[in-house]
Amino acid sequence: MSRFYRDDVAQEYIRRRLVKNGVQVISVTQDLGEGAMADLTRRIMGIVDELNSKETSKHVKRTMIASAKDGWWTAPKAPFGYEIDLIETIGTRKKRKLKIHPQNGPVVKLIFKLYLEGDGTSGTLGVKKIVTYLNDRGQTYKGKPFYTSQIEGVLKNDGYTGTYWYNQTDSKAKVMRPRDEWVGIPVPQLVTPEEFQRVQVAMHERRPYVSPPRITASQVLLTGIAKCGLCGGNMTIRNGTGHNGTIYRYYACAHRLQKGTCKNARNTVREAQLDNMAISAVVNTLMTAERVKEVIDRVCERRQTGLESSTKALERLRQNLSRLKLAANNLLTALGEGVVGDSDLFREKLQTTLEQRDHIQRLIETEEHQLKDEIRPIKELDAEIAARRLRERLENAPPAAQKRLLRALIGQVLVSPDEIVITGPDSALAETADKALTTADFELSPVHTSDRGWLGDKDSNLDRQSQSLQSYR
Repeated sequence: MSRFYRDDVAQEYIRRRLVKNGVQVISVTQDLGEGAMADLTRRIMGIVDELNSKETSKHVKRTMIASAKDGWWTAPKAPFGYEIDLIETIGTRKKRKLKIHPQNGPVVKLIFKLYLEGDGTSGTLGVKKIVTYLNDRGQTYKGKPFYTSQIEGVLKNDGYTGTYWYNQTDSKAKVMRPRDEWVGIPVPQLVTPEEFQRVQVAMHERRPYVSPPRITASQVLLTGIAKCGLCGGNMTIRNGTGHNGTIYRYYACAHRLQKGTCKNARNTVREAQLDNMAISAVVNTLMTAERVKEVIDRVCERRQTGLESSTKALERLRQNLSRLKLAANNLLTALGEGVVGDSDLFREKLQTTLEQRDHIQRLIETEEHQLKDEIRPIKELDAEIAARRLRERLENAPPAAQKRLLRALIGQVLVSPDEIVITGPDSALAETADKALTTADFELSPVHTSDRGWLGDKDSNLDRQSQSLQSYR
């Protein structure tokens, strides 16, 4: 009967449902007969079988955790990109580790590269385009074609950074275990932690409710940031045909085209002219040593005013962490000394305390990381280096990279019949310039579309970068 079910309550429930439907559960080796005594004996045996199952599970779990702590791979299968390497066999026990799969390992690296950089002929690829790219080239996921869910699983798997976590979840309760119960198993690294974090940030920014797919995938340079200066609507691309049959592309007010509003003026400008004007304005006015140094100094000054409060907040978090650690230790000591019993109420109190402790610990790590990575003022020579690298990156990059850089620096391009005004956050310029100072192959700051710090007034507004559009009509 122990093969039928390992849970006495569930076993009896299922047995009664079967009996109600005319099905008898019969054991050849444990024929208990029928009647009240047979039912009692069967229930007693079910409770004993359940106890034996729990004891066996406890011993197996302890052995598996000990094996994981020693660095051995415990799962029956290897994740995509790895294969199991049998190191030694001791009796019936097999000591195994993971090694990079010769075919699938490079595919994992390629997936991350395609999502971050693209294939070299276009911009970054989304999940669907990566699926098409791999399937068209005969790559397979465990012998079958790739699907989007598998690509997403690869991109979200932090184990590729070199550590797989065992004992993360309670399989029966379907809940996460406390962080201090996780066991890290070292595995060969396929991507760096920095690359993995960049992918997570990019995946967040490309979500439909953060950035619509039409903006993420569009090849139009100013998609999503070009706005009509008359009504505030988005500027969209429309085609027009000249007298000689040449097709022209224009930025035009979407409200005028789709809703019939914004009727007072014809607010259009050719795509190439507005794109070139935006790039020229950013290169000639924003990406100069003077402007870079000015913005970085201003950001540093503003952030310095909040440094004291951040430090005090960090100190309060550390005090709370010490208090929660002491509370958890006191609870465990009381349990060990028999002052309290191992009740449901005690477990709930201990679990709540441990969760609060882990939450505070994560807040402290985040705060310390922010303080550590704080931007520092730079000298004029360093500002010139950063500005030059910014200009080179924008002028020489392919269209997709130009779009990412412009969207990292510009919050909005406001187009009116007689002027355009380019606005953007000074924090984005400061962060991107700070990265450009470190290396010419710098990463871009996250897109900021609501903060307009570096264009808050006329003096810091690209000299209110306004130009007549009469010559472009």
